[in-house]
Amino acid sequence: MDETPFDALYSLWYRQDLFDERLSVKLGKMDANEDFAYVENGEQFLNSSPGFSPTVLAFPSYPDPATGLALFAKLGAGVYARAGIYDGSTLNGRRTGTHGPEDFLTDDSDRFGIGETGINYRVADLDGRLGVGYWRHDGEFDRFDGGVEDASDGVYLVWDQSFYDDPGSAFAVDGFAQYGHADDAVSELARHIGAGVQITALLADRPEDISGLMISRVDFSDAPGADFTKDHETAIEIFHAIQVTPWMALKPDFQYILNPGGMGLDDAKVATLRGEIAF
Repeated sequence: MDETPFDALYSLWYRQDLFDERLSVKLGKMDANEDFAYVENGEQFLNSSPGFSPTVLAFPSYPDPATGLALFAKLGAGVYARAGIYDGSTLNGRRTGTHGPEDFLTDDSDRFGIGETGINYRVADLDGRLGVGYWRHDGEFDRFDGGVEDASDGVYLVWDQSFYDDPGSAFAVDGFAQYGHADDAVSELARHIGAGVQITALLADRPEDISGLMISRVDFSDAPGADFTKDHETAIEIFHAIQVTPWMALKPDFQYILNPGGMGLDDAKVATLRGEIAF
């Protein structure tokens, strides 16, 4: 809802599992955020930062998924590794979301590569996942000081954790945390840290309702030429998703954003009511 209207075949891919699902290959047009840099316990929030760290530049995700090739490996004891390479030509203003694979097949100067490794674990009957990732874009980036940088890269950390799960009821508390770091010579957002919790059945007589609270902070680049008047932007979000019927939910949501854009604007207040119908 924060994009200009567009029509596209958003997703078309094939995945093949091999060796009793210990190795998988995925090829086609896809949203990289389905497989990389995500936190499952942040999916209900409207703010984009719990989707993936905003420090990941030119990430092939909404509204511009891209043609790519990804590999997934299960290494045993919950350890996983995955890597992908994608058409990264959105950096040059080409909407990969509305285009096919031609640039991915012909132009190797605009590749977006990403790798992540981590572990899925279980402690005291509570599930968790910890992952660390590295990304690199091979395109040319304008530096704030007026030069040009060949390629840029960064790192990120993701953590999902179940904190409480009552087997005798629907009540559960799940949380997430994120960290991201990018090159502040070319990236407006140098660092990002975020965390939040989602509570299922906060009200005992509403077992399918979900409530959430999160905070996300980005530190702006202080490189010469970046010219931000504030050093950070911080967003706080709270919501309560009401399951009205088995197929319809309503989600009142409120966000308070400090230093929006880092350019001296007044703090922003954003109230949203989202409806969802799923058959």
